[in-house]
Amino acid sequence: MRFVPALLLCLFAAAPFAYALDENSADINLPMSANDLKLSSVRWKFPLGEFAKDATLAQLVADGEDLFVIDSKNTIHCLELARGVHQWILNLPAKPSHSLGLSDDSLGIVMKDQVVLAKRKNGSRYLETTLSIFPVTPPAVTLQSAYVGTFI
Repeated sequence: MRFVPALLLCLFAAAPFAYALDENSADINLPMSANDLKLSSVRWKFPLGEFAKDATLAQLVADGEDLFVIDSKNTIHCLELARGVHQWILNLPAKPSHSLGLSDDSLGIVMKDQVVLAKRKNGSRYLETTLSIFPVTPPAVTLQSAYVGTFI
């Protein structure tokens, strides 16, 4: 009798998986081949090597109409997401510790105990400071301020 609850638990745990494998399910429509993924219809390509020799891709952040590419040489590239047009470059003093903090008009980058704020439109820095803490969160930014979290 003790195995009956365990058996029921196993059946209920397997139910969502069985539903996902059901071919008659109208809610599940996953691509099964490269043709279904439409990998051949790439809209544009970003030639990172033309802007940062010997750099490799480290991180991508898409937000609104912009794509931010952070490369292995600690450089942020801003591209227009729809067309792939390179808009500006921002060189950083170190590798970012967290993902970018973004607002409509600015972006914030945390590198260990340093914070850099830049204008989103052209990548120009307007604040660079060293903190007395090591933030544990990406910055929440506005044009005037950056807020970071830390453990107390």
